[in-house]
Parts: sequence; structure tokens; C-alpha cells
Amino acid sequence: MQTMDHLFRLRQFTVQSFGGKAGFGCVLCMLALAMNGSIAAEEATKSEEKKPPQILVGMPLGFVKGETNRMVLRGLNLETVDKVSTAGNLGSVQIVLINKGKSDPPKNEAKEEVGDTQLRIEVFPPLEFEGCELEIQVQDTEGAISKWIAPVFSGDVLLIEREANDHLKHAKKIPTEAVVLGCIQTPKDVDVYEFYAVAGHSVILEVNAARYGSPMDPLLMLYDESAHVLKVDDDSGGKRDARMTWTPTLGGFYRAAVLDANDKGGAMHGYIFSVRPTAEIHP
Repeated sequence: MQTMDHLFRLRQFTVQSFGGKAGFGCVLCMLALAMNGSIAAEEATKSEEKKPPQILVGMPLGFVKGETNRMVLRGLNLETVDKVSTAGNLGSVQIVLINKGKSDPPKNEAKEEVGDTQLRIEVFPPLEFEGCELEIQVQDTEGAISKWIAPVFSGDVLLIEREANDHLKHAKKIPTEAVVLGCIQTPKDVDVYEFYAVAGHSVILEVNAARYGSPMDPLLMLYDESAHVLKVDDDSGGKRDARMTWTPTLGGFYRAAVLDANDKGGAMHGYIFSVRPTAEIHP
């Protein structure tokens, strides 16, 4: 009702001042333009409001106890981060933010999977760190938080994948019980590992990637010494990850091939491959 009164008084003033309805129409046009400008300015302000940081993936996919681990965290709006810490305030773990900023996705990587911003950090979990995983927490100036979890390993059991191991003939030899931090660096890349297995003793092989945010969709293939395929697994590990339990009928050397099920690859296609014997024995 109050608005109608204002319009009526405005109309009366306009008619008296400008002499007729035409003048009043001009004023209404000016009011409409002003209102549209105000709405547009408000929408622009909203679009410029800070969006919270979001970690999508980190590389490498794990930490080593007793060592300074250099890591890249990629995601969205990470350039706004001003604090990096461990969830739960684990004072024994040292974390340093090296730099941050906009960063185009690495070659062959998609923005929706790895983001367009990144942080470089250094993380030092002491030898006495007892957990099997470490949760990294980043926070922006507005207090918005994003978290990322990665496993923690002892240096005496962890191996780092090295090229060239992209063919059965170039398989990297590893112990019967081992953990390997690797990366499918390019599309159609394959990483092959050779290990010894005892007849009748069951072995578990796993490739974990998706559970830690990697865009990789692991495919695991097992071969004998004659390059015959013994077993294949895609998603038995959950969240696209691969896992198989296998019992050799003959003792000898076997090869496990790790690849992306969709033939994708890139600098952020990290994975953790592990092989370990179980307590099960099948004569």
C-alpha cells in the first residue's frame, strides 16, 4: 500500500513538473533501469563471493615415515588456502605450505577430476607415527575446510615405481610381500611387476587408487612365466579399485600388470600396488 502511495505522489509530482503522462512514463523508465542495474550489481557481487577450497587428489598417494614427503594437492579454489594442518592437530607431524595458485590440469587430465588450482606441501610423519593413514586439512581465510586422506608407510616396505616397466619382458622385480607407489603416466601405459609365489600358498594382490581420489580406474592382470593370463580383476576392491586372491599350483615367478581400465593416464593417475601372502595354504 505504501508503494502505491509513493507511485501516486510521484505521478502527481511528475504531471505538475513535466506537464502530462509522458513525463511520468519517462520517470518510470528511469526507475526500471535503475532497478535492473541494482539487481545486476547484486548478482555480480554474489558470483564474486569466495567459494570454499576442495581437494580432489594428491600425488604421490602416500607418505613415508621418517622422511620429508613433497606432495602436490590439486582441486578447486585452493589458491584461497592460507593454512595447512593435520586433522586432529597431530603436533608430531610437521607440515609446510610451499606455494599455491592457479594451475592448468596436467596433460591428459580433466579439470573435473584434478581441478585447476594446486598446493605444494611438505609433510614429515615421524618414525613413531602409529596410524596407518594421515588426514590433511586445508583452510581458507573464511574458515572453510577441505580434507584429504592418504596412507602412511614405513620406508623399509615401500617401493617407488620406476620406468621402464611397461612390458612383460621389462617387469620390475619385487619381493613376495611389497607395496609400490606408482603412476600410470600416459594413456595406455602399463606397469608390470614380477614376484615369486610358493605353490599352494595364497597371495592377495591389490591396486588402490580411487579410494584416495586418484582419477585412475585400475585393472589388474596376472600372468605366468609363459605370458598366459591367469586372472583378471577390475572392481573387486571397491570404488573402482582392483583386488584378487590367488593360489598358485606351481611355485615360480609370476607377473602382475597394472593399467587403467579405460586406457587413460596422466601425472595424477597415481596408484598403490601391493602383494602379500596370506596364512592360507592349499596343498
